[in-house]
Amino acid sequence: MALDPQSDPAREHGGSGLPSRAAGNPPAAAARGSVQPERAPHPHPWLVVFCALVGGAIAWGALERAYPFYATYEPAVNSAPKPRQPGELDKLDAFFWNMGLTHALVGLALGSCLGMAQGIQRGSVAWMMAGMILGATSGSAAGMAGGIAAHEIFERMGRTETTNPVLQAMLAHGVAWSIIGFGIGLAAGVVSGNKSVFFHAMAGGVLGGVAAGLVHPPLHTLLFDENDIALRIPAAAASRLLWVCLPAILIGLVMGGLKPPPHSA
Repeated sequence: MALDPQSDPAREHGGSGLPSRAAGNPPAAAARGSVQPERAPHPHPWLVVFCALVGGAIAWGALERAYPFYATYEPAVNSAPKPRQPGELDKLDAFFWNMGLTHALVGLALGSCLGMAQGIQRGSVAWMMAGMILGATSGSAAGMAGGIAAHEIFERMGRTETTNPVLQAMLAHGVAWSIIGFGIGLAAGVVSGNKSVFFHAMAGGVLGGVAAGLVHPPLHTLLFDENDIALRIPAAAASRLLWVCLPAILIGLVMGGLKPPPHSA
């Protein structure tokens, strides 16, 4: 039986016998691209900065109520020793725990808020919660480590008449903020699910922390009493607000501004 030439597939598709694009079969490259996982959107830089600023404000408000976590026990001189009150520690122990817990609280607040940026960009409550939990965990751990590292720097450098308190604060706080930035960037990178975003977020956190250490102490001396910067944690409410929020903004700016290449995986 002869075939109807009008129903011949080869004739219908130009003699090739193969389906055409018009038949709805996409090219191989498009087919391969269709099975690739969707890349997580990079949060808008100003969204990252806003989240960092909110986290800094929360941390400052909490410190105003909770700091210092421990008071220094000062025994009476030339008299019977007074009993140690609850929350009093020896001087070095009080400095150690106050530095560690203060930076842990700051890392907790910043990590929680910056961790939610990816979920806000996605418009997903689930991703917001996941980022907040991971950011809080990583940020608080990094904050504790950064505070202890800064404490050790202050102790090893000591304080003499020739000590430059601004340079000392730049080194100690720069190390602390860079460690906090690393922890926050680590969490943000994990939430993104993208290898390139992962490394860019960590690098942005560290660089933002270094910038905070370089910028904050000199600016602080222009606005407040220089003796205040000699303290491990600024004493006055206004100076402590600058100490928390300026590094938060710098970390947010660098993390938000460091974008991975457009087609990185």
